[in-house]
Amino acid sequence: MFDWSFKEAPGLSPEVLGAAALAVTSEDLDAMTVEQAEIMVIATQRAINALAARQARAVDVHAEGPGRRRARRAPGGRCPPGP
Repeated sequence: MFDWSFKEAPGLSPEVLGAAALAVTSEDLDAMTVEQAEIMVIATQRAINALAARQARAVDVHAEGPGRRRARRAPGGRCPPGP
């Protein structure tokens, strides 16, 4: 279960917070104090935000297409104008 305080949780990486949140069972949730539940809400939101940012970047990379990705990685890193 979450053993972090309000001061500690914001300093933890979204990966650590997400992994800990996924390990929490329904029984753990039922046994949480109000403070623990609030930390759980904060922790899961940070993990969700991190995943959403990665998803958005993956969508952007996919939308660029292979030609633009190659151009971006080329020396100088300049992409040709888009459509």
